Amino acid sequence: MYKLLLVDDEQIIREGLARMIDWEGLGLTLTASCSNALAALDSMTDDMPDILLADVRMPGMNGLELVERAMALHPQLQAIILSGYDTFQYAQQAIKTGVMEYLLKPCSQEELTSALERACTCTGSARSALSALPAACRRSSSMPSPASSCKSRCMPWPSPPRTPACSRAR
Repeated sequence: MYKLLLVDDEQIIREGLARMIDWEGLGLTLTASCSNALAALDSMTDDMPDILLADVRMPGMNGLELVERAMALHPQLQAIILSGYDTFQYAQQAIKTGVMEYLLKPCSQEELTSALERACTCTGSARSALSALPAACRRSSSMPSPASSCKSRCMPWPSPPRTPACSRAR
């Protein structure tokens, strides 16, 4: 099972996605659902996800900044951005940041499921590549991310009341 962290400032989106996707059927565990990037980063200190699914525009820190910081902590992280904004600047920054998918809201269940399946495939490839390295190399910070080669193959471009910032999935 791969771990996924969901980040969106709109509670209705977080709840809808949590119900809409067959997480277990995809081999995913929804570890947490956060309303902002800072809460998501905090959540990552407790439970690092394999896949990050984040909104692009949120108060405080945007989703692309979140991806950049999260990938500094976990270079093999696969990131999917959900956005209500189709501006070229966001898509361009997403490419530079290493986001594997940039989906526009509203996206269909099939489109999101397909993106999640690709993220799982890339995560599996990164794990396999990493496990094939000698232990000394796996600990080396100078090694390129095993996910980098997968990302080049897996980038199908373009393709209320305040609640706690982050809720753990049950």
